[in-house]
Amino acid sequence: MFHALRIKTISSIPPLLKLTINFKQILTSAILLAATGYVAARSEMRPSHYVADGNSAITVNGQAKFNRALYGAHSGFRIDCSDTPEFGIYLPRMGGNLCLTLPEGKCTARYTPGRMDYEQGGVKVEAQVMRSEDMALWAITNTTNKTASIPVRFGGVADKKFYREGDLGVDDPTCFDLKPEYCTGNVYTVKGDKINIEYGKKQRSTLTLVIPAKSYKITDLPSYEGTLSIKPGKKVYLALFPASDAPKASLESLFKKRKTNVNNWPQASHSRLPTNGSIR
Repeated sequence: MFHALRIKTISSIPPLLKLTINFKQILTSAILLAATGYVAARSEMRPSHYVADGNSAITVNGQAKFNRALYGAHSGFRIDCSDTPEFGIYLPRMGGNLCLTLPEGKCTARYTPGRMDYEQGGVKVEAQVMRSEDMALWAITNTTNKTASIPVRFGGVADKKFYREGDLGVDDPTCFDLKPEYCTGNVYTVKGDKINIEYGKKQRSTLTLVIPAKSYKITDLPSYEGTLSIKPGKKVYLALFPASDAPKASLESLFKKRKTNVNNWPQASHSRLPTNGSIR
């Protein structure tokens, strides 16, 4: 009787309603299958390679790019850090690519809330972003007993709008790379350590870099290529900000101020870190 009643109940559903129910079931199944495939693909593309270390996450000789963001003020300004000292600049819109080439050796990258640190070949790099204004800062320290020559490259202020603001996993993973087409229309003016880059197709704007390079050249792209010369035990500072004028305060004082603010942030609970010790 139960089966007969069930068949009668289903057979009494209007054809259009049955079609709607079947379509919803098919759509739901398709979405679940697509989501499962997407998660699997993401897992293959982004293997867990960071490990927890106190309040930080570290990776050694990693190859991932633009996977750790440091956020600035409320404008959306940020820098996207990599497992090596290569950085994508977001103004918002594509604001360039800055890359430091450190001496040969094992590269250790350490992400701590609000900062990114690198160490390779006896040279340390610390990256910070100001919260009170749009500005990125780098401190580069030579811990060896000989002068270190560090090539630095910058270019690609394309002012390009990304589909999802350069979001990892949505936009092209190479969207922050230095590409020739990103450099079109960039005009460089160098005065001492200060580099102004004029950019923009519809409306021209200016971005400023401070790089105390011993020597430099503007390539045909165009892009900037310079060499830092750092004596043993010494430190130099780099800065980038989306304006034409450099800050009045010294970069060292700005960096120390920012570092003090970061060190005063509440410490994250260790219990929130993955129990298996790995962080993407």
